Amino acid sequence: MSTPPESPSTDRLVREAAGLLLAAIGTLLVLFSLGLIHPVLGSTAATAAALGLSYFVLRPRGRGGRIAARVLTGTASLASVVTAFLYVPPLAWVEIGAAAVAVGAWLASEGA
Repeated sequence: MSTPPESPSTDRLVREAAGLLLAAIGTLLVLFSLGLIHPVLGSTAATAAALGLSYFVLRPRGRGGRIAARVLTGTASLASVVTAFLYVPPLAWVEIGAAAVAVGAWLASEGA
């Protein structure tokens, strides 16, 4: 006899939904702000965000798919940082710091 699967509590679902909403609003705010600083920077950051999202959400299967997702995400992120260093160097350091925070949070979470 098997035990029925646990259903998540309402508090947990509300907290998770609020977290996803805040993450989406924050992402849109960052992309909008980057677009105001310089359109090329904003579009490059949006590309990097889209590729990163596709890598972490879609979880490509197979060795080739994982390699392609990592290469595309890395290339888009590098292009974003290079563009930032060309136009607004302090912003490039903000991007590097934000990337370090994101990697640290990912490593500290259950997703690692």
